[in-house]
Amino acid sequence: MRSLTAIALLVAAVLVALAVRGEGTAVTASAAQPAPIAETAAIAPVGTTPAAAPAATASPAVKQCVLNTALNQALAYAAGRGEQAAIAVYDTETGTYTAAGNTDELYSSASVVKVFIATDLLLTGQMTGDTASVAYKMVTASDDDAADSLYGLVGGDSVITTIANHYGITNLGSPPADTGQWGETTITADGLVHLYAKLKADPEVWPWLSVAMSNTTETGTDGTDQYFGIPSATQDWAVKQGWMTGLGPGSTYDSTGYVENDRYAIAILTFGSVNQYGSYMSNTITQTAKYALPGGVVGATPATCPA
Repeated sequence: MRSLTAIALLVAAVLVALAVRGEGTAVTASAAQPAPIAETAAIAPVGTTPAAAPAATASPAVKQCVLNTALNQALAYAAGRGEQAAIAVYDTETGTYTAAGNTDELYSSASVVKVFIATDLLLTGQMTGDTASVAYKMVTASDDDAADSLYGLVGGDSVITTIANHYGITNLGSPPADTGQWGETTITADGLVHLYAKLKADPEVWPWLSVAMSNTTETGTDGTDQYFGIPSATQDWAVKQGWMTGLGPGSTYDSTGYVENDRYAIAILTFGSVNQYGSYMSNTITQTAKYALPGGVVGATPATCPA
C-alpha cells in the first residue's frame, strides 16, 4: 500500500504537468497603417549565418494567418508610396500558396527574364564553355550585354512561351510587345513563383541556377545596387532582380527568388511612375520586402491570429 506522503507527491506532480500543458501567450498587432521599418546594415549574401527562426513553432493555421497579415501590410506600404505591387509566396515543401495584390496582373520582367534564358540554355544542352560563362555573368551581375548575346540562342521573344509550355505554367506572362526588347517581357507574380517551384525540382536546371542566383553580386554591371528587396530583408536568399524604366509606361522594380534554404519561392513585383525610378522605388521595394519577411523569416512575427 502506498503511503500518504507518496500519494501527495503524485498528486502534486500531476497538477504541475496540467498547469504546464495549459500555458499560452496572447499576441496582438496594430491595425494602423504600417510605418517604415528601421534601416539596418547591409546584409551579407547567402552562406552567412541565416536569420534566427522563431523560438516556438506555430501551427500551420497560425503561420498562414501571420503570413497573410505580413503580405497585406507589405502591399499597404507600397500603395502608400504611390506604387502598385503584387506579392506571392509559394512553400515548395507543403505546396501552400499565399498572395497579396493582383498576382495575375502583368508586370514588366526587366532582368528577371534572364532566368528564362538560362533555363532554356540548360534544357537544350547549350550551357557549356563560353556560353556558360556568359550566362553566369548574365544572372549574377545582371549583365545586359550577356543577355543580348544569348537571346537568339533561346529563340528570342518566344523564350517565355517555351518555358511556360515546358513546365505547364499557363499564366507565366507574355513575350515583349516590341520585338527584341527582352526587358518588356511580362510576368505575373503567381506564374513566377509556381515556375520557381518547378525549377527547384528540375535536376537539369536547379544545380546550375541555384548557384548563380545565390551568388548575385552586390552591384550589377550597370552600377545598380542589386541588394534591394529580398537581399535587404533576409540573410538567406537566392535571387534574380529586375529594374527598368524608359521601355513602355512607368518604371519597374522586381525582387524575386528563394528564401529560407530555398524552401519558399517569392516574387515581389512593383510598378511606379517614371519620376519614381531609382532610389525611391528601390527603397520602396526594400521596405515592402521587410514587411513581407518580418525578422527575415516567412510567417515569423506574431499578429492578430487564432491561438
